[in-house]
Amino acid sequence: FYQPHASRWINNIYLDNYDFSAFHDNIEGNASRKKLRIRWYGQQFASNNSKVLELKIKQGHVGTKNYYNLGDFYIGRDSNSGSIMRQLKDCKLQEGIASSLKVMRPIISNRYHRDYYLSMDGKIRITIDRDISFNSWFSSGDKKSGLSLDSACILEVKFSKESLDYAKQVFQTLGLRATKSSKYVMAVDSLIAQGFV
Repeated sequence: FYQPHASRWINNIYLDNYDFSAFHDNIEGNASRKKLRIRWYGQQFASNNSKVLELKIKQGHVGTKNYYNLGDFYIGRDSNSGSIMRQLKDCKLQEGIASSLKVMRPIISNRYHRDYYLSMDGKIRITIDRDISFNSWFSSGDKKSGLSLDSACILEVKFSKESLDYAKQVFQTLGLRATKSSKYVMAVDSLIAQGFV
């Protein structure tokens, strides 16, 4: 493995509906599920950072992503659920995604530092996430409650369906056992435990 590019900070705002459907779909292990998030890299509060709306689609064990460029999208210390949703409404998004956003709201934001590794043949990607922190976006008065998972370290192995057997060899070589993990679910679970939800 080698590092294809430098490590960087990743920032996300996860959207869900008022029933927390994306959260419950993951917890219940539904084979077909979707997750919406706004993602950007680098500084947490910088108006010039390019921001993208990502729709993650999971069918069984296979995941795909659709990307929607948000253009000039502001996220600052003074941002709240209302300002995020107003900007999303003004973005020129496809009708299907724009319609689904009508029942969504920001639930949590998170931030972490990611290292990237790629196998020499390009078949396997590994990412390692550290210094994970997150904030609740639905407390009363839009006051964001922060929690930190500094001790957590998440390693993800990513590969195509065609490389499954090869990926199993990588797991064995590294002495790893695959487990289910979602930073969004981890965050909401922690907020529930802390009494924020």
